[in-house]
Amino acid sequence: MFFRRAAWILFAMSLLFLPSYAMTQKVQDRAPSGLSNKVRTREIQKALLEATRLLRENPRKAIDLLKRLNERFPDQPNVLVHLGHAYQAVDSVDSAMVMYRRCLVINHTSLEAAKSLGMLYFSQGENERGEGHFRRFLETSGHSLAAYKMVGTSMAELGYYDLALNVFREGRTRSDAHYRLTLHIADQEKAMGNYRAALTEYLNYVDRFPPSYATAKQRIIQLFISAEGAERSSDEWRALLEVAERRAIRSMKARREIKDILSSVYLNGGLLEKALEAALEADQPGQSDGRTLYLLADGLRNGYIEQSSREKRRYFDLCIRALEAYIERHPKTVQTQRAAYNRASLLADAAKGLVPGFEGERRQAVIQNAIDELDRVFRKYPGSEEASLAAVEKGDLLFEVQRKPREALAAYNEGLKRARATRGVFVEKIGRMYLILEEYDLARRHFAKFIRSSNEERREAGIYYTGVLLGFTGEYEMARDTLTSLAETNPASIYANDAIELAWLIEEGRQGDEKLLGRFIDALKAELANDTSAVAEHLERVIARGPAAKLHARALYKLGGVYAQMGDFERALDSFQSFLDLYPRHDLRPDVHRAVARVYEHGLGNVDLALKEYEHILAKFPKYLLLDEVRADINRLKPEENDGK
Repeated sequence: MFFRRAAWILFAMSLLFLPSYAMTQKVQDRAPSGLSNKVRTREIQKALLEATRLLRENPRKAIDLLKRLNERFPDQPNVLVHLGHAYQAVDSVDSAMVMYRRCLVINHTSLEAAKSLGMLYFSQGENERGEGHFRRFLETSGHSLAAYKMVGTSMAELGYYDLALNVFREGRTRSDAHYRLTLHIADQEKAMGNYRAALTEYLNYVDRFPPSYATAKQRIIQLFISAEGAERSSDEWRALLEVAERRAIRSMKARREIKDILSSVYLNGGLLEKALEAALEADQPGQSDGRTLYLLADGLRNGYIEQSSREKRRYFDLCIRALEAYIERHPKTVQTQRAAYNRASLLADAAKGLVPGFEGERRQAVIQNAIDELDRVFRKYPGSEEASLAAVEKGDLLFEVQRKPREALAAYNEGLKRARATRGVFVEKIGRMYLILEEYDLARRHFAKFIRSSNEERREAGIYYTGVLLGFTGEYEMARDTLTSLAETNPASIYANDAIELAWLIEEGRQGDEKLLGRFIDALKAELANDTSAVAEHLERVIARGPAAKLHARALYKLGGVYAQMGDFERALDSFQSFLDLYPRHDLRPDVHRAVARVYEHGLGNVDLALKEYEHILAKFPKYLLLDEVRADINRLKPEENDGK
């Protein structure tokens, strides 16, 4: 079985060498005269590909094909190597060895044949013979760098790490060019668990070849990750860090490169301040393209997105510092506009209250600062993706934070005129502003353009918002029909669920008091305007009519969500519980239970009660359409059980 697997691997790998084997063949072919080298190479390659296919289905046929090929084109090294692999696949070890030896007679520097023959010796238990073969190959190949790589790698693949290490070390002493074997030495030390020795060798490579340090950088980062996961984790990790820090101090040629590596290590280890300090030191004027700083800023931004509110401010401050340093030091690079946008976007988060520590006057200052920075990005980099994104965020801040829908509308319109990307986003936001400002005639014409669009998603948006508009203007029957048509004809549309929900609301409301339906529609208008207080007030008036009133159940459910959004979790749970007590058979019950679970999980931080609600949905509502999402919620809260399965 070993031979078949090895043969398969070697056979497939050897296809990579087909052109080079054919082009370097120095022996006079006895193929039919008149065949050019290109034609001969093409015929051989085609036959070898067919042999590879046959080897899966009928190895004997593959061998017959390769034999005929060898007769037609005698002593072609690539054909001989493939024949050797094919013989291995049928356990004909002696025949395989004959082919490999013959190939080495024809081309004594054939890495593929030498590797295959040597590994075959070891697999047969003839270790001394295998070592002798590899030793002779090193001599006949002139102790080339490629030969040392092949022999050392073969030893490592066979599990003889000490021998592999010795081969690489011997090779490194041959010449300056061979010093690149240092990476292989370090890899072997790591494989043997000698992390400090491995790190020392990686850093030796960086010291010797500073321009090529990126190759070692990824290996060093992985080494620290491996050390962190080892049983001796914290002590080993700190010891490695001390080795790297000492080398950064001593190194004359590669101090900047080692600081770059340390920046990534610090970031992965949560030492954020040290990461920024190292990145700033690595970013030396005139010697750096800013990549270190930019990557650190990107890593800090990703960490900021993932962090809880407690750590969010720390990541925010450091990321802002890194971005500002990058923009100041590298004002004309390709990434500068992205860095400028990322900085403005972070400030926008602070303006929205998503970053702790910005209250009162500081909040007002950061709001204006964010708007100014977004506007600067929009005007400084016209036509870019960053400019479009900045215009969207500027409009959002004007509307959501400053409550200035007309200024937001102007920002969206200006963005649409100059945008090359995200045009659909501007078009939709402009339409929503028309609805909020009750500019219904403008909204009607605007959505009509949507419907005529060749873009399917934009066309669906036009139909959906036309239905919303009809509902807002009291044309309930037309609104219901428009929304139902969208949901039925395009069930996969991103607007389908909202459309059918609003259609059901209108239909249910029309069966009772239309004034009550109008009150619910007023709540939806306030929701679109991002006025949660007004939403709550309208819904409370609907609920005040009592359970006998149509839309009472939907109002209870929606009001619970509004209270949760406002941070009033006690009233949210009361509203949801009232729904569950009053409506034991309502279709929205699983949605209400899920809303309760989310209040417990995200609002109150009570994972046990949240899990209980999710599991209740799973047990009691097997036909719930969002059951897969509920399972995902459970798996998220029970990761240890999920990992153990």
